[in-house]
Amino acid sequence: MIVGTVSTARDLPSTIVMARSVKEHMPGSRIVVGVMEETLPLDAMNCPYFDEVIQLKNVLRFPNLSKFWFQYDEQEAKNACKAPLLSYIYDKYVDEQLFVYLESNIKVYSPLTELEAISERHPITIAGYRTNYDFMEWDLQIEGDKANVYNMGLLALSRHSEARRFLSWWTNIGERHSGSEYSFLDLTPIFFDDVYILRHPGYGIEHRNLVERWNIAQSGVGSYTVNSEPLRCILFTPELATAAGWLDENKSQIYSQIYQRYTLEVEGVAKTAPIAKPWSYGSFANGEPIAKAAKQAFRNNYYDNSAIDNPFLLSNGFFHPQPSNYRSSTNHQFRFPRKSVRKHKWPKAGRRRTVPAFKRRTSKPLVYKRLRARAARLRNRPLMTKRARIVPNR
Repeated sequence: MIVGTVSTARDLPSTIVMARSVKEHMPGSRIVVGVMEETLPLDAMNCPYFDEVIQLKNVLRFPNLSKFWFQYDEQEAKNACKAPLLSYIYDKYVDEQLFVYLESNIKVYSPLTELEAISERHPITIAGYRTNYDFMEWDLQIEGDKANVYNMGLLALSRHSEARRFLSWWTNIGERHSGSEYSFLDLTPIFFDDVYILRHPGYGIEHRNLVERWNIAQSGVGSYTVNSEPLRCILFTPELATAAGWLDENKSQIYSQIYQRYTLEVEGVAKTAPIAKPWSYGSFANGEPIAKAAKQAFRNNYYDNSAIDNPFLLSNGFFHPQPSNYRSSTNHQFRFPRKSVRKHKWPKAGRRRTVPAFKRRTSKPLVYKRLRARAARLRNRPLMTKRARIVPNR
């Protein structure tokens, strides 16, 4: 098994914790880390838990990498780089049969034995956020496009032609469309054959599905069960501690202790590492942070502008959410500037209003006025006798 993950310099402590947990429970696994930075951090190169560290800028095959990095924020760029990283691992490690992607803020608590068994029968394995309809909140279901259906932080592929086709499709999406709130991973069961939906309650626990995986119990030192199944991995976010407070007191205490231990472990790793710099692709060349509105405007209006080769050399003042003066196939928000509409000049008091020609025959007041005038003319006309008809003599 090879586990791949995408990380930045700021996320490196949590990435080390994830890799250490994988090595602890699955010693034969290999860890490949793709770093989204302009230069490789020294801690990533010297980490004993990483089997290989690569710079993703050397793996991506998009036409213009400056435009690719500029259009996304940090999380969107991570989503866009997952497929290229897995494609790199798939092509390089030809002796491996199972490829797993784990988010950098995931920690493994027991071996992922289910993924190994599933990969022997199915080429693609994805995990749903929610697996029990009894705990479904229908207000969230209405906003399903924003909440997504499948977990993008947990994915398993086996060496199969369908998995290779899936990676190509996902890579093409990441070039331009990873900024969308809608997860294209939701379309996977429609477009590809033999996709397995993982419903094991011990995988991919996070704040969004904690309400249906509340029944946690400790089965040993550092091992737990969730809904009577072994706990495999948890995706840690700040919202997890808040969501744990909604559970029963005993269950909430267990989740809170797990979260506190994880936080202390990440902080302990961060103390040994130098202070991480901001994301390399989050600011302009002059040091100005790139605004979210500038990224959105560039993605919608300026990406296809051939005059812009490196947007990092510009500034926020250059980009604005107004439509640009060119059309592109991906510029859905483009609108041609409309001609200014002349203000209607109402006639001054005492003046007769001019009626357009196309309204003169259809305007009822004018028709009635003409009929009244004709009737008046007929009343005032003198009587005329009929002319006698002259019949020719025969």
